[in-house]
Amino acid sequence: MDATQAARLAADSEARDRVLKLLEDEPIRITQTSGSSAGAGSGDFHHYRQQRRAELARIGQIEQEFLQEKASEEFRKRKQQLDAECAERTARKAAKRRKKKLAKQHQEEAAGASRQGSSGP
Repeated sequence: MDATQAARLAADSEARDRVLKLLEDEPIRITQTSGSSAGAGSGDFHHYRQQRRAELARIGQIEQEFLQEKASEEFRKRKQQLDAECAERTARKAAKRRKKKLAKQHQEEAAGASRQGSSGP
């Protein structure tokens, strides 16, 4: 199993867990469209369509929330990675500036010492 399959399985299990949690939190709607002795009435199809539309909207909302959370998590990870790269780059450049400054100070000290030594005798 490669990394993409593992990630897909993890995402699927997360989605399944979210759906199960939502099902536990929400009360179960039991709707009886017709009595036990009645056949399909003229309004049953409209009730079915309404229930189906409501269920599809609920599932769509769950999926949309999951995708939004997934996108925000990916954004957070990417931002964290970019921030780390930026901090590393900044530290590298600061070290380079420090090194250049020290080299310049040593060069000035050496030049000052050579001037003092040559002007003395």
